[in-house]
Amino acid sequence: MNASQPLSIVPGAQVPLSDLVALVAAQAARLAALDPRLDGILHRPSEIEAVLTRQLDQVPLVLLDQHGRVRGYAVPDVWELAEHSLLHAFLTPRNGIACSLTLPPANDPAAPMAVKTMLTSLSTDWHAAHNRTTGDLMRWPACDTAWLQPILERQGFMLDSICAFRPQSVPLPVQLSEAASIELREAVPADEEALVQLFVEELRVHERSVPCARVSPAAIAGFRQKLARLWQGGRFDEGAPLVLVAAREQQVVGMAECMLLRVELHEEPGWTPPGNYGCLDNVCVAPTARGLGIGAQLTRAALALFAVRSDLNGSLLWYSPDNRFAADFWTRRGFLPLWSTYQRIHPVFQKA
Repeated sequence: MNASQPLSIVPGAQVPLSDLVALVAAQAARLAALDPRLDGILHRPSEIEAVLTRQLDQVPLVLLDQHGRVRGYAVPDVWELAEHSLLHAFLTPRNGIACSLTLPPANDPAAPMAVKTMLTSLSTDWHAAHNRTTGDLMRWPACDTAWLQPILERQGFMLDSICAFRPQSVPLPVQLSEAASIELREAVPADEEALVQLFVEELRVHERSVPCARVSPAAIAGFRQKLARLWQGGRFDEGAPLVLVAAREQQVVGMAECMLLRVELHEEPGWTPPGNYGCLDNVCVAPTARGLGIGAQLTRAALALFAVRSDLNGSLLWYSPDNRFAADFWTRRGFLPLWSTYQRIHPVFQKA
């Protein structure tokens, strides 16, 4: 097949389920060969069939070539953020997403046209059938983005964030030195205003360097709600955050928010192996205390909390590739890119 041959989109119900299962299984095997960390994600035909059967009511989009062969698959959906989600600082309120996205391999001459055709159909669904989205998201394994990113950029998408994974087996980073007179401890209610100030300052840093980031009142309210759950006695094992702070002369100058995350087999976007993870959020240091190694101390302390838990498969975090310091900082501590998110923001929601 060459790139000039026509492609078409049909509803999933018109295609034999066995053909769709074979397509998804082939992609899973191909991606696992590129990144062994992806092995085991929907690789059994029975698991794939169960997922695809559940999706038939959502009217999946199936990409066919001129011979009627299945070349791609996706289920258009909309991810609407909760009113006080922290993600309002980085995403728009209603985001088009593509569940179970399956595309031709990079070496297929028709791959660019397949992506464009699929995006055209997804966009029609996102913008019309779901009362218009305010932004759109595409997610793909980091090991396979070199060919895909230029195509997405031509469709108006920007590389937005990287989900990075650190195996539990990786030793803790060596603490080369400790900042003088810095105390590390768990946060207490009296720290709330200082923690919120750190959170807002971190958003301001992102707003200056990350195209999609913004200081959002909804995100700030969401952060306060998370802290309230902690102050009310919420347990770390039951979803409450554990916040570590760095204090200098009794003043909070840094924090690291830790969470526990459970990933199920069939959860979207589908590029994280199922299991239990430590999640590292909001590692930030006050402007007056940067360059002293406080962020490194907080990170090591957070990873030490995760390391003693035998039920964890590893640690996850998200960072912006536009923040060069963050990419280098996390890579040196064993966090390697797992999957990438691309975001297209509609003009009405563009930052001034």
